[in-house]
Amino acid sequence: MPINRRSRRNMKRSATKSWSNLPPDIVNLIAENLYYYADYADQVRFRTICKSWQSTCVPLKEINLQPWLFSCHSISHLFDTSRKLKYTIKTDPRVLDSKIEASKNGWVLFSKANSNPSPFLFISYNSSPSSLFFYNPFTASIIELPPLHMFSSDKATFSTAPTSSFCTVFVLSVYYSTRRICISTCKPGERTWTRHFFDGFYGDLHGLTFLRGVLYCSFCNNVLGAFRVSTNSWKIYPHNRIRPTSVYLYYGLIESEHEGRLLSVYFDSHRLQWLVFRFDLLMENWVEVHSLDDRALFLNRSSTSMKLAVDDASELANTIHVECSSSFYKKPEGERLECPQSFDWILEENPETIVWIQPPLKRGDTGIQISNCRDELLNDCE
Repeated sequence: MPINRRSRRNMKRSATKSWSNLPPDIVNLIAENLYYYADYADQVRFRTICKSWQSTCVPLKEINLQPWLFSCHSISHLFDTSRKLKYTIKTDPRVLDSKIEASKNGWVLFSKANSNPSPFLFISYNSSPSSLFFYNPFTASIIELPPLHMFSSDKATFSTAPTSSFCTVFVLSVYYSTRRICISTCKPGERTWTRHFFDGFYGDLHGLTFLRGVLYCSFCNNVLGAFRVSTNSWKIYPHNRIRPTSVYLYYGLIESEHEGRLLSVYFDSHRLQWLVFRFDLLMENWVEVHSLDDRALFLNRSSTSMKLAVDDASELANTIHVECSSSFYKKPEGERLECPQSFDWILEENPETIVWIQPPLKRGDTGIQISNCRDELLNDCE
């Protein structure tokens, strides 16, 4: 039966109207997928298409993906912790014999000693310069840095993704004989390191992290050092002892970028409890944090840690995760609920070769997409 012109116009008109009349469940499903697989700007654009979508959609959300785990072995793996997927990747040979220094924005900073230090020295000096480089396990990209003489006790970190013009790499060295510290800085693409020397000895270096233009350094002699990049100035904050006994194991500094807070994390191996402190710049002292406010901390012994805001109904709320082991923070007395072991399906033996890493966004600082992993990654888990 032939279709007349009026019927065709009605069909065209009804087809045009159907997009704005999508059921609310479908609109919200699309919005939720934009949250997980696109970026914040795409969520905004989606709501501007028509008024009905804007009134129907759930509130805007910022991308806050659960970190992945990256292990460096002869056969390296990436673990998608939210979907419980394991990927086998081809890793550059330089990565396998190198030390993990820090992880941020999908990149890992490695250092590699090019000489064999004396096994009889607790803190040894490498006669040949060490190699430092960035590695992105999602794209197999490497960004080289100039060589640098380093002590075995040196620690390194960086400010943001090395693809950004704002990226700065920091290496802190403690000179025990001259009672000085040295902060070496370099930007990706530069050929030499800039070295900043400051008088003072504060004991062993525990950890360092970068937060809002300042490199913070924690020392064992109850001192927090602050190196301001814009002025190359150094300031120390002596503070009360926050580790009363030797049973308190130090796990490093954590930068909370969105809140502008600096945290320090300890574990009481006697009581099997975690302690988290926040540094108060006005009081110039550490203040104990009694609640994580429905957040989760992801810690590594040898790298920068990450902090994630989660839904209060999530099993990750108010939890701390060291490699693959999970614990509640400040569990109420008498509470028998055991912390869910969300990552017990990941079996890795050496904590020095595993690191939390921010997964790739569709568009972000790293400029990479999950689809880029298709050729390099082999899904070997169900």
